[in-house]
Amino acid sequence: MSIQEIILSGIVQGLTEFLPVSSSGHLAILHALYGAGEPTLLFDIILHASTLFAVLFFLRKEIAQLAKSPKALLYIFIGSLPAAFIALFFKKNITDIFTKINIVGILLLINGAILFLAHFTSLYYEKIKKEKKNNALNSLAIGVAQAAALLPGISRSGSTISIAMLLGIKKEEAFKFSFLLSIPAIFGAILFELIKFQKAGNSYNVILSYLPGGVLAFISGFFALNVLYVLIRKHKLHYFGIYCIVVGMLAFILN
Repeated sequence: MSIQEIILSGIVQGLTEFLPVSSSGHLAILHALYGAGEPTLLFDIILHASTLFAVLFFLRKEIAQLAKSPKALLYIFIGSLPAAFIALFFKKNITDIFTKINIVGILLLINGAILFLAHFTSLYYEKIKKEKKNNALNSLAIGVAQAAALLPGISRSGSTISIAMLLGIKKEEAFKFSFLLSIPAIFGAILFELIKFQKAGNSYNVILSYLPGGVLAFISGFFALNVLYVLIRKHKLHYFGIYCIVVGMLAFILN
């Protein structure tokens, strides 16, 4: 990987990992533009670790409070089960989609439509004052949305926040639960990749050349979390829906 691709991939990963626009979809398009395949496994590990540190730092207060809330921990566990199941048994099928940019484009269009639907549903719930608290069944539904986001083009944050809002959960609570749910998901991805990396007997001798991408992923990821939180509170989630629809159409042109 060239230094330009490392830097650009780091920024794109950080921004799109947390903004509801699909990091996997954007990285698939980015690497298609460069004429390359998927990023190296070691670089993928570094990018995931960097975004994990960003969300841990951003939600440090909420994470500290989890020790006092066994119910919240249970909801996170329940919500993590669907993605873990899909990743364990269908990872190969999902990976094959990364090379099919036309499918990524379709999924980005679907992602955009979901964001629009969540935006207007949330406005309706606020108007009639019927917002709800999270529960075990809702956590499972949000977890299914997170599992669907293993597909490149479906945003993890976008799908989980949207489903939570469609279920009537307050937008701020939907945001925080979505990213608390991302912690075991990202950690699991790192662990899976590390095991795969070790089994392949790969070397860490290029790790220093990948670090700029990791640092930029952390900075842009933390920035993206702040931006998304502000925009969700201001009822601007549909802006990302417009963006996904535009990028989804561009993916067909690029293909």
